[in-house]
Amino acid sequence: SLNNQAAGAINAINNWWGCDNLPPVNLAAPNGCNQVGIAGAGTISTSPRIDLRLTLSADPIFVGGTSTLSGDVRFNSSGTDISPVPVFDGLVTTLSGGAFGTVVPGTQAIASGVTAGSLFTSNGTAGTNVASITLDSGTQTGLTVQKFDSTTSVTSNANPSVFGQPVTFTATVAPVSPGVATPTGTVTFFDGVTPICTTVALSGGSATCLTSTLTVGNHTITATYNGDASYNTSNGSMTGNPQV
Repeated sequence: SLNNQAAGAINAINNWWGCDNLPPVNLAAPNGCNQVGIAGAGTISTSPRIDLRLTLSADPIFVGGTSTLSGDVRFNSSGTDISPVPVFDGLVTTLSGGAFGTVVPGTQAIASGVTAGSLFTSNGTAGTNVASITLDSGTQTGLTVQKFDSTTSVTSNANPSVFGQPVTFTATVAPVSPGVATPTGTVTFFDGVTPICTTVALSGGSATCLTSTLTVGNHTITATYNGDASYNTSNGSMTGNPQV
């Protein structure tokens, strides 16, 4: 903590307050930072402060991907490089991927204002701000893990068909590069806006819908892929509207 009991001014800018924030003044609500006390006409200047940063070799990444995480305390909260800051040398940071992946090694010591890199490996779960670095009570987060895109197409075994004839529609869901694995999950088929087959499970990237209730006329058959842990949703409509 820092206290000014006199009428003068104390310049305490470019300090680390044990957190990644400005310190509370005169017993204000604690925020994990060191306390600042001021009596009478005294003042203490605390801004800008030293900034804890999380740097990423790649951001965003796709599910299953990797990024190298590093820490940096060379800049203040105004973005000015104030290095060297030798007081930080040897202090240990903790890096984590939380519920979204592993970080190896999970701790890194600061040297010349930065840490060595730790490898984040996605466990296949998408999310934002999934990685973190902590020093004392200060934490910074970052890194977006995103799903791959997908495409959906629809075909029919009979077009045109006659009224009452069973018709099978097939939806094929494929990955968009750089995705390579076959999408899983379910597909819902629509005749216009009306569902005709709901949550049909994909098998090998395909799902089928058998119906014999199409009315006479033209129909817009659409398949909606509902996505999975690795792939975003997508829609596809049959080219050449089915006719009955």
